[in-house]
Amino acid sequence: MKIVLDLVGKIFGGIFGSFSWAAPSWMRTIGSLRKDRPKVFWRWCFLVILLAVGGISGTLYYHSLPKPILIRASIEAPGITPNVENPEPSNVRIDFEYDFSNLRPRQERPSGLPSVARIDLVDKAVEKGIRLEPLMPGTWAWEGDRSLVFSPKQEWPAGTEYTVTFDKAIFVEEALLKSLSSKFVTPAFNVSLSDLEFYQDPRDKTVRKIISTLAFSHPVNKESLEKHIAMTMRPSGEGISLAPKPYSFTVDYDKNQREAYIQSEAISLPDKPNYMQIAVAKGVKPAVGGKASVDEISKQILIPDIFSFLKVEQASTQIVRNEKKEPEQVLTLQFTDDISEEELLSKLSVYVLPEENKK
Repeated sequence: MKIVLDLVGKIFGGIFGSFSWAAPSWMRTIGSLRKDRPKVFWRWCFLVILLAVGGISGTLYYHSLPKPILIRASIEAPGITPNVENPEPSNVRIDFEYDFSNLRPRQERPSGLPSVARIDLVDKAVEKGIRLEPLMPGTWAWEGDRSLVFSPKQEWPAGTEYTVTFDKAIFVEEALLKSLSSKFVTPAFNVSLSDLEFYQDPRDKTVRKIISTLAFSHPVNKESLEKHIAMTMRPSGEGISLAPKPYSFTVDYDKNQREAYIQSEAISLPDKPNYMQIAVAKGVKPAVGGKASVDEISKQILIPDIFSFLKVEQASTQIVRNEKKEPEQVLTLQFTDDISEEELLSKLSVYVLPEENKK
């Protein structure tokens, strides 16, 4: 064995070189104590072993004891308020549930678990003992003996984190909660572009506009929105090196400020097909407070050129009788845009087809 160790040592030394090791001072102190005062040394060893055994035994004993059944709060955060005639903001619901995760593998679940709410508060409003931060006007009430419901008096601010803190006084004395506070976050403010189209006024076909509809998860701040909207289009036939030209627009809103209807200024048909873009920059603020939108949205629409826009939309023929009761053929043409009589007659040709050759 010594020969093998010597050989290994020589190989190791040839590769990595020689090194030396010195014991730290605490090891030298213990070694000196063992040689000079062996009785004291072994007493300390016995004491360390005794403490180690006691600590392990205490830990095992603690883990063998039945664990208390704790109660955890499960919060149902408010959702997005529907865009209806008389919208009402969503409630916050907190369900208190017994948590059995601490039970030992063979420990049975107890039956007939007690109420969580104080008996005198079941199905009643709670005026004290709950704190909601940031502050929000509304009322708390127990629904049954294991659910708390908060009914807000105004719309929730967008994307805001709230902390609910409970006082032990609103619970039965036996209730052991895992935590006396919980958090939830309200829905973020979102903007979506739901519609974009080329519009021609049916009463005046020379009036053409781009119209669009924006939808919001919360009532929108009108001033903030209109600062973040841009409608642009490059001059016909120009490349990307030329900056797009901005177009003015008007904005109308629905009753709840959850939709915005945008109309561009009247536009002329370009010489070549072109694209107009509508963009809504990030940072639009909700009217109810909270965090602004975080995404930019944009969409393009093709503007037809002046030469391709005018088309025959429908053509039909019918036989009618004139004042002399004689049958006459009438051709009806329907166009996608206005056209003058002179322009039409200069381009229209009518031919009488030869009779059918029956031979």
